[in-house]
Amino acid sequence: MTGYADLIARLATVADSYAADRAGINAWYEQQCAAAYESLAQADAQLAAAGAALATARGAVEFTDAEAVRLWGLLAARMKVPVPALGVPPGEDAATDGEHPARLLEQVRELLDEARPVTVRRPVRRVLLILLVLALLAGVATAGILLGH
Repeated sequence: MTGYADLIARLATVADSYAADRAGINAWYEQQCAAAYESLAQADAQLAAAGAALATARGAVEFTDAEAVRLWGLLAARMKVPVPALGVPPGEDAATDGEHPARLLEQVRELLDEARPVTVRRPVRRVLLILLVLALLAGVATAGILLGH
């Protein structure tokens, strides 16, 4: 049988082992919390970077859309037709896969710079001008005849 002193010594050993295990568990817990806080800080930084990238991308999309509308209007002016007659500018579906929109816009600008404005002939305007000149000549001739008598 074991004596009282042995039981106390055994209890002290178990208590020391328990304290060591508890200290190890607490240290592990602190390490896990520190790692979790570090991961949270990294996630917050990535979220902020993604938000900035999103704002930049939105700005680029808005610029590209506005530039497409401007170039569409320039095309209408060069063709001498009203913008509504051309319809809406081509959207993102018209873009070639893999080609950056800025490069596509630059190609459109180059093509527009090379294009000569269309000369629209207005036959109705010319006919009216000829009729007006003939009417004036007839009026002058009539006035000359009446004043000559």
